Amino acid sequence: MLFDRQGRCLTSNRPGLTMMKISENEVIGREFRDIWPEDIRPMVDDSVRKVLEGQRGSFDAYRMNGREKGWWRVSLTPIFDTKGIVHTFIAMSTDITNRVRMEEALRESAKAIEASEQKYRNLFHTVNDAIMLVDPMGHILDVNDNVCDLLGYQRDELLKMTPRDFDTPEFAARIPERLGEVWRMGSAIFETAWVDRDGMKIPIEISARVVEYVGKPAMLAIARNITERKQTEEKIRQSEAFIRNILDSVDPGFLVIDRDFRILTANKSYCEQLGVVCGAIIGRPCYEVSHKSSRPCYEQGEDCAARLVFKTGKPYSALHKHTDAKGMIMHVETKGFPIKDGSGAVTSVIETINNVTEKHLLEEERLKTQKLESIGILAGGIAHDFNNLLQGIFGFISMAKRTYDQKEKSLAMLEQAEKALYQSVNLTTQLLTFSKGGKPIKKRIGLRPVIENSVKFMLSGSHSDFRMNIPDDLWHSEADAGQVGQVIQNIVLNADQSMPIGGSVIVTAKNVVEGNASLPPGLPLGNYVAISIQDTGIGIPEQYLSKIFDPYFSTKEKGSGLGLATSYSIVRNHSGIIDIRTKPGAGSTFTIYLPAITSEDRSASLIKPAELLPMCKARVLVMDDDEIIRYLCREMLLSLGQEVEVVKHGQEALETYQGAMAAGNPFDIIILDLTVRGGMGGAETLQKLLQIDPAVKAIVSSGYSDDTAIANHLSYGFKAYLIKPYEITVLQNTLTSLMAGSL
Repeated sequence: MLFDRQGRCLTSNRPGLTMMKISENEVIGREFRDIWPEDIRPMVDDSVRKVLEGQRGSFDAYRMNGREKGWWRVSLTPIFDTKGIVHTFIAMSTDITNRVRMEEALRESAKAIEASEQKYRNLFHTVNDAIMLVDPMGHILDVNDNVCDLLGYQRDELLKMTPRDFDTPEFAARIPERLGEVWRMGSAIFETAWVDRDGMKIPIEISARVVEYVGKPAMLAIARNITERKQTEEKIRQSEAFIRNILDSVDPGFLVIDRDFRILTANKSYCEQLGVVCGAIIGRPCYEVSHKSSRPCYEQGEDCAARLVFKTGKPYSALHKHTDAKGMIMHVETKGFPIKDGSGAVTSVIETINNVTEKHLLEEERLKTQKLESIGILAGGIAHDFNNLLQGIFGFISMAKRTYDQKEKSLAMLEQAEKALYQSVNLTTQLLTFSKGGKPIKKRIGLRPVIENSVKFMLSGSHSDFRMNIPDDLWHSEADAGQVGQVIQNIVLNADQSMPIGGSVIVTAKNVVEGNASLPPGLPLGNYVAISIQDTGIGIPEQYLSKIFDPYFSTKEKGSGLGLATSYSIVRNHSGIIDIRTKPGAGSTFTIYLPAITSEDRSASLIKPAELLPMCKARVLVMDDDEIIRYLCREMLLSLGQEVEVVKHGQEALETYQGAMAAGNPFDIIILDLTVRGGMGGAETLQKLLQIDPAVKAIVSSGYSDDTAIANHLSYGFKAYLIKPYEITVLQNTLTSLMAGSL
């Protein structure tokens, strides 16, 4: 059996398991001392201590297998690393049950030798081991035939010799010490080497005990030729050294981990990567060594290859960040492979750790380059589109100024400028949605009316026809109805444009339960609504598939390249996926997967606009850091017949609001800009206002909806929201609804 420095079993050969009547599951990972009964553990611990100090150790031990007691001679041999540190040790066990029984019988016979000479002789000469009796002075009193066969001497010759005569010189010098230990302790086990008549060196293991022989003390020495065991140990050492040399020669780190994530062995590369001593990390948790953490990496959200190998029994790979010897972040690819016992259970995991930092940095650089290229395309596209729109705005306004005395013509020019502004708003909305902004304002909605209205609106007046197959029991979804409608409109428009001479758009929706094989990989577990939009157009060439969601990438003359990019961002922000199936010349199918609400409550529907009510007069406080916005908002509110005051930042808003309350002329509504440069923004201002007036009616206003205060305005304490730019009618509807209590 092979054990680590902590005494835990790493592996065992089959004969060892069979001999000791123990299963692999019982022994792998178990401490060496726990294999043996408690009364002999001090002797076991002493032998382990010796072997960890680089010495050999041996002892006789027993195990109970039911009522039967079995005895083994256990020899411990250290295995050293390249620095001379013991990192593992081998325990070789030999079944000596019959020998122990023979010794007991022999001792009893030796006591009664005068009464049972023949019985003693029969036992002495028929056992398989070499046996000799030695007196306290070291003279040989008796030997059996096996000693004669082993050394090549006659019995009469040996009775005239001492053990010193056939011990090798290096062992002969230690004979007095060994014999002294036997006479002092009553028994001892040690190794020596004998030289036979032909000068051949034979490794020997001696088990010596003090017995009574013809009424006097004598030493009964049982000798066993351990040449085969020594050869086996040497082969194991050579094999271990061979494997160690191979592992230490490869670049990837290599380690073996037990089920407690403790390191059983590690190679030189792994230790050098982390700047640790190999012998010092054996037995320590891998996450403690690699991640400098007291908790497993998977508890901190990392993908752990070893854990998944233990769980599945299959190889697994993962990417990690380690800290190298210099304290720098190192990106590594970890691959785990199972080591299984005879029953197929995973007992440990082999991990290879490949340093991919350079590859990672090169990939990051490549991605940066791609991002810069994409930003360049995006910036060019934005500049082009906005310049066109601004040209229309400036042009029509300048024409309106020139024709201000011709009312109808001037109004027509202003209407054209207003249309150009609407297109500008649409462009910025798409850009915000494509970016990390444009967070959906989610509510529970029925998807069927969203799909039907979007498809009919986009194909109105088109050369293409459409067919819809939407079940009545289609599940609901928690979503932003406007954004989902925008996704469907963009994809339907894309389908229509792929069929220049007309064709068919087939829209299908269905419920997909969790675990369905049709769900694409990458989706979190759950139920989904799948909305498929199929066209009979030209399809998408394979070389363009990886770019179709890039901004301003388009193969159409009239395409802006923002439609699919925006759709991708919207669906992603809804925790969904857009899947594509296409074949050049045979059309394309875009399938949108949205998380579903599967309860039986079917009352949810599209969010309806607030019903217009007669305008109520109110006192309104407006906080915005932009002078133009303050002026415009003031004029719009005055035109609606409202009483209004404007302030620049949050602190001024607090003082003005509190002053109005103290004067007995409080504000009915406050409109707060979400972001204020260098000052207190709307969300923070509202929290302080709520302390002053818990019933405050606040509207959050922003031109950038990335902040969750827009998407989740109610949870922040706001009663409503205004997305800039907004028309005077939107402002009127919001104020009316808020004053009427319908918001």
